[in-house]
Amino acid sequence: MNGASFWKNLPEGVWEARIGGYQVLKRWLSCRDGSILGRALGQDEVAHVRDTARRLAAILLMGPDLDASFRACAAAHAPLT
Repeated sequence: MNGASFWKNLPEGVWEARIGGYQVLKRWLSCRDGSILGRALGQDEVAHVRDTARRLAAILLMGPDLDASFRACAAAHAPLT
């Protein structure tokens, strides 16, 4: 965040998570850089990053189960006649 504050205990997979080719957290934070906003992040913005990181982590943890469910559904698919 700045010279004295930082994010810690953020899993690499969460930091590297991409949507539409962009790293989600990095992109969001880059748009809220102090030189752009002219101020530090507010508590609500810090909480938003925390909550988004938690949601990304949950999605990544569900990934294998979601993939398995998709494969099972695709295998069970019968073409319409």
